[in-house]
Amino acid sequence: MRAALSKALNSGTVVDGQGGAFAVRGNLEGAENFKGLVNARLIQLEPDGPNRRTLAISNASDFVLENVTVRRGGTGREHPELKMVNDNGGIFISKCTNFSVRGLAVGGGGIGSGIAFLYCDNFTADDVSASDMRYRLDEHPKDDAIQGIWMARCSKFKLRHAKASDIGGTDKRWAVFDNNRGLAVAGCNDFSVEDLDVRRVGQAVDFSGSGANERFRVIRGVAEDCYSWGFKFANSSITGEVVDAVSRRCGIGGFVITGPGDASNPLTGDVRFLRCLAEDVVGSHPNPSASYGFATDARQIARSYPRGVIFEECVARAGDLHCCMRVGFRNDVPVEMAEDRPNRAIRCRVEGPIEIPYMGF
Repeated sequence: MRAALSKALNSGTVVDGQGGAFAVRGNLEGAENFKGLVNARLIQLEPDGPNRRTLAISNASDFVLENVTVRRGGTGREHPELKMVNDNGGIFISKCTNFSVRGLAVGGGGIGSGIAFLYCDNFTADDVSASDMRYRLDEHPKDDAIQGIWMARCSKFKLRHAKASDIGGTDKRWAVFDNNRGLAVAGCNDFSVEDLDVRRVGQAVDFSGSGANERFRVIRGVAEDCYSWGFKFANSSITGEVVDAVSRRCGIGGFVITGPGDASNPLTGDVRFLRCLAEDVVGSHPNPSASYGFATDARQIARSYPRGVIFEECVARAGDLHCCMRVGFRNDVPVEMAEDRPNRAIRCRVEGPIEIPYMGF
């Protein structure tokens, strides 16, 4: 069956699965001649193995993926090493250009990435989702083990109506929603993320990595009941805007933007947060710097960054009885260190019993 499907996918025509379910053993691959797959359900029967990617498209252009569902299969124990988060998953699209995807859904499986876009440009992704992925390990992982939706080294794209939910894992002691990312973006430029919905994961939205994320917009979106951060912009986020986004009941904080974590990272700055809401930080993550609504976080490597961060008409709200939000708006970079690009909170509000409304502004 896999050989027949692979041949069809590389025939130069769009393959219509007509809503049928197809068993897959190993990787189903499309290359330069791939033009599309629509209306198909793929069920992985051999989830174990190196670089297991149920559907892998590479070096293709001008194609469409629409209404495709992947079940990764397995028990969550198949890939025990954390490095496999970058190698295994449901749908991987790499080194492709000028394409569109719509209605993709990936579920099941353990360590790996649900849907990954790597080194791609000029594309749109609508209504894509990743859910119900859980690792089963003997020891608790020390870093992120699962990524719901992963964008790396991509440019000129729009991600709209994406969803990630119920991602986590178990070890011999407990089951939690930590050590994973709902949406991970690294080294991308000239893109937008609209109407995102992330719930019950570790980090909801993580823009990070050694390469900068530049010239981006995050428009609307919800991060809810997540173990650590709602919206995190770490290491190198440059020239961006986050508008009408909501973080609710996350463990560490609602919105954070940090300076570079390494001397090789570009310097963070010039990001505007407009009309965003951070509501009820719950303190589920044991981070000593936790419990804030909005924050600029300077790192030791460059204490005067990030710069030019604007929180405008944003609200930090403590409404729930279990809310642990201690600081509404926190700034780690003093004005005198920011030179002509100070971080500012403009027409923002703090609502409810928050001990320190503004710190460092």
